Amino acid sequence: MREAITLDFVSDVVCPWCAIGLCGLLEAIQRVDGEIDVELRIKPFELNADMPAEGEDLVEHLQRKYGSSAEDIASNHKRIRDFGEEVGFHFDLHKRQRIYNTFDAHRLLHWAAEQGRDLALKQALLHAYFGEGRNISDNEELLDLATGIGLGVQAGAKAALAYAQRKTRGEEQDAIAMAAGPLAVGKVASWRVEHQLPIESDAQGQVTVSRLIGGVDLECKEVVFSIDTPADKAGAPPAREFYVTTVCRDGAQWRWASAEPATARWGSLQ
Repeated sequence: MREAITLDFVSDVVCPWCAIGLCGLLEAIQRVDGEIDVELRIKPFELNADMPAEGEDLVEHLQRKYGSSAEDIASNHKRIRDFGEEVGFHFDLHKRQRIYNTFDAHRLLHWAAEQGRDLALKQALLHAYFGEGRNISDNEELLDLATGIGLGVQAGAKAALAYAQRKTRGEEQDAIAMAAGPLAVGKVASWRVEHQLPIESDAQGQVTVSRLIGGVDLECKEVVFSIDTPADKAGAPPAREFYVTTVCRDGAQWRWASAEPATARWGSLQ
């Protein structure tokens, strides 16, 4: 009987490293296809819950929120493009002039999950924003993306109508915040895994770890890492297991920003 695991991908659709991380995760899932049954669930997280609907100029936002200089932003964009190419995700950051409120996008994703199309919509949203610079807070754009993944015009209209009939915005925001569960992530995207995901050892995973940790100057990032278990006296062979998580810089130290049950295993690595 094949092992079954559930993975929650908790992220925002305006986070470039989430787009890269999702591509890496899907590749990892593909590598264990036929051996492990993986249920991937798309969960919401708002990086900028107070962002106005019309959005904000991206450069001004990065300068205000992170204190980034123009040189910092240009350098970081190059790193994002380079990492995107490695995992097959195209970033056209010249078209990405603004950052938008993603509340309605998450509502549409929640509805799409009921149709079994949340992953397809998540990918469409990421490509629309990072590849085409589209306004993913605009209802017409969202409906267009919904129809583009096969949900149909009537289905998209039904979703829009459902939005108008829901409770107040504040109550919906609370529901979105709680959808991720008790994640100690602050304002970063995170992963939650209910079981370990063993993946065959390969050089690519090790390279990914070293490059992400050593080559990207960000406050938070998503990484793949491995844990080696030596052979024990009972005769169990050595094993290597890979995990996916979000790490954040705390001064000069990296600290994990993931939820139980995985944090118990990662405590010694902090």
